[in-house]
Amino acid sequence: MIFRDGAILIATLLAVATADAQNPGATPVLKLFLPASVASEQVDVDYALYGAFGAYSNFNKAKPDSQFVEIPLAVQASIAQEIKFSMGTAKIDPAGRFEINLPDFESDPECKRPSVVGGFQFGVLESDTWDRDLVPQSEHLRTLEGELKPASDYADPILFIARKPS
Repeated sequence: MIFRDGAILIATLLAVATADAQNPGATPVLKLFLPASVASEQVDVDYALYGAFGAYSNFNKAKPDSQFVEIPLAVQASIAQEIKFSMGTAKIDPAGRFEINLPDFESDPECKRPSVVGGFQFGVLESDTWDRDLVPQSEHLRTLEGELKPASDYADPILFIARKPS
């Protein structure tokens, strides 16, 4: 696949969380832990929540000297059914190759709970419009929704299929 010069890949994480049965009265919060090499003052997280309230987007800054960023998962006392947040961007070379660092959610015990499912979504931005979704070609690497399954390591380069966004 050939992309226009300056094409950018946008990686997002789409996660679905259910209410915590062990703590039913608490407002759920997603904690994104930061690597030790990242100063918390440099971290802003843009996110979108989806649920009975519709769609809601916001951003949170990490507190100074914090090891994580908290994202509230409820809007107007209604718990979000899905959360989506940006994982980063990468330039796509003319041959269609890109490289991006993804967090290792597979090794995080909190992410292995049955109430948390999700995957990485990839999209191509050319000329300021969301032009294509990228779906892993290998079925064993993708979720039912076509997202890249989180893994501790992706040994080989991953081949993607481009399709028009739905």
